[in-house]
Amino acid sequence: MWETCLKYLEQLIDEHELATWFSPLQAEEDEDSLTLFAPNQFVSNKIKSDYLAQIKESINASTEKESIKLRIVNGLPESSFGKSSPKKSTHKSHASTTINIAERESPRAFETKQIISEYTFESFVQGNSNQLSLAACQAAADNPGKSYNPIFIYGNTGLGKTHLLHAFANKVLQRNPAAKIIYQKSADFIRQIVDAIRFQNLNELKNYLESADAWLVDDIQFLQGKDRSQIEFFETFNTLFEGKQQIILTCDQLPKNLGGLEDRLKSRFNWGVTMEIEAPDIELRAAVILDKAQQHNLHLPEEMAFFVAQKMRTNIRELEGALNDIILFHKFYGKPLTIETAKEALHKRFSEQRVLTIRDIQKTVASYYRMSIEDLEGSSRKRNIARPRQMCMTLCKELTHHSLPEIGRGFGNRDHTTVLHAAKKISELRDSDDDIRQEYTNLMVILSDQQQ
Repeated sequence: MWETCLKYLEQLIDEHELATWFSPLQAEEDEDSLTLFAPNQFVSNKIKSDYLAQIKESINASTEKESIKLRIVNGLPESSFGKSSPKKSTHKSHASTTINIAERESPRAFETKQIISEYTFESFVQGNSNQLSLAACQAAADNPGKSYNPIFIYGNTGLGKTHLLHAFANKVLQRNPAAKIIYQKSADFIRQIVDAIRFQNLNELKNYLESADAWLVDDIQFLQGKDRSQIEFFETFNTLFEGKQQIILTCDQLPKNLGGLEDRLKSRFNWGVTMEIEAPDIELRAAVILDKAQQHNLHLPEEMAFFVAQKMRTNIRELEGALNDIILFHKFYGKPLTIETAKEALHKRFSEQRVLTIRDIQKTVASYYRMSIEDLEGSSRKRNIARPRQMCMTLCKELTHHSLPEIGRGFGNRDHTTVLHAAKKISELRDSDDDIRQEYTNLMVILSDQQQ
């Protein structure tokens, strides 16, 4: 009866809750009663307070008898101590009445259920800001554990880090459907460690993780301050690395900047390749919009895509959300796909943004480079002044609604061609100069924050 009840409860209770609270229970039953044994008062109280109604419902659905007496007690059934029970018992063993990791969540189900099939390398829109990370993951998918291992990808939220993890998994599984891919967020790993310690099956969990062909862990910054989880993560990492099993990690910052993380872990993260995904430039943002529109079988005018890209600058998810608003507005009201329709569909999003001016950006850039606004407006061609001026013009081109002539006038009445030259120069330098690329990213983040 209890085994049938558990199957019914799967439809009523979240999988994680079921594994957490029903896993420690053991059962004894006879013709008119069911006794559930909890390991301690805490689990007993939780079952009684939160799950009693669902258990009773499962009993009613599992038997045709009108009345079954349910008891929830602390301790172990007498059969666990090898003693005969005064009642007829169908309790066979601990494993037969317990939901442990192997039973509740089979390895194969865990590996594949969270992989998003739509996230592929083909659907990933490539640009200057993400091409190195994409290339590393593609190379690793072609030769897991041997080309680049580990891969550490960092960058702000919504720039495509998770997409690359899923794309790697999909590529590997396409070539080898039997491959064991474990994808998880670091928060899930921490939860698994906590549960494994509580229910004394840590070795089982470690064996499961260490048997993976590839281990993909998202948002490892949440390991900060979790000492025991870091120990287990370190040991699992070492075992997989030594076995030449692929490891790909994502984070919101460089390993060296992670406070509350053991130095030996930071060192391990730097063993392979460390790649940054930067904020997308306007061309990549427009390409993402056009690509996503095509997936919805919509032909979006290029000028409309660039208009939205100019407005939505933070990350890819923001762009996708804006496009969804436009599609809904277009289909519901029958509006044509024009810039005016985009303005109507996104007016709430736009109203939440502070509009940056040329002066706003000049103040921020001047402060960042520790120079004066007069230097940016002046005629000096010294590199330590000319380069920040070009950076400032580029940011004005991307982040304001001003035309090129208007931007030029804001920099000492320069011609619009000077602005175009500045934007081209900064774009080239971002490809070849790590310092310029980092300066651009830092300023974009600062200015985006000012818009919130």
